[in-house]
Amino acid sequence: MKPLHVLLVDEDEQMQATLQTILNMESFHITSAATRLKALEQLDLKKESEDPVDFIIISLDMKITSGIKLLSDLNKYGYSLPILTYATHANSVTMNELLQQGIWDFLKKPFTQAEFRESLKNIAKESLRRNQKKINPLLGLELR
Repeated sequence: MKPLHVLLVDEDEQMQATLQTILNMESFHITSAATRLKALEQLDLKKESEDPVDFIIISLDMKITSGIKLLSDLNKYGYSLPILTYATHANSVTMNELLQQGIWDFLKKPFTQAEFRESLKNIAKESLRRNQKKINPLLGLELR
């Protein structure tokens, strides 16, 4: 059984490394991108492959590239993957905009490893539901 494939988008190398460690411990296959354009390029490359991206994790705190713009681009180009976003600051305007962009979950930084793992479990279930994939036994997930 192939692990779920996640695209992690964050320009902060330390945060990316930390999340990659957790994702690896949870047996996800990871592709990383530090910019909006690299993320779109990776999605395009993987779209027709045997290992397409199953869901996306996006930092909204990026200074060089905009996580909100990436969400807009994903909608524009027809990607309908489950998306987990995280940021240091979030107000009602930001949350409304995120919901309009179709995010699946949001974490406010700083978040704990347990909170991240719980969000991963939920978004993995949603990805499996959407793709009607078999359950990855390493995740111990059940679709209901």
